[in-house]
Amino acid sequence: MFTIRPSYGIIVPNERKNIQITFKWKDVPKDDLHFISFYHIQVNKKVCNMTPREMFENFKPDGVKRIQCQFKYADGTSVHPPEPRSTINTVMNPVTDSQLTNVERSHV
Repeated sequence: MFTIRPSYGIIVPNERKNIQITFKWKDVPKDDLHFISFYHIQVNKKVCNMTPREMFENFKPDGVKRIQCQFKYADGTSVHPPEPRSTINTVMNPVTDSQLTNVERSHV
C-alpha cells in the first residue's frame, strides 16, 4: 500500500528529517482510515555502534507513534472534497411552568 523512504533510520531528539511516503494503489481511501507507524528505541552506548536495522533486530521497540494518513496532491490540496455539513437549523421552544405542571400530573 505504501512505500516509505528511508524505511528506517535514526532521528536525534528535536531533529527534523524528511520522510517520503508514497501511496501505491489506484483508488485513494478516505482520510484518517490508514496510518503510518513509527517505532522508537531509546539508544544507549551499547546500541550506538549498530545500524538501525540491527537495533530493531536485537531490541524490542520502547513504543510506537501512529500518524493518520490524509491524502493530498503535490500542491497541498486534499484528494477528497470535504464532507458536506448539515445546514438544518433546529429551534427548540422553551418549556413553560404550566406545561411542566401538566406533564408531572399526568405521570402521578
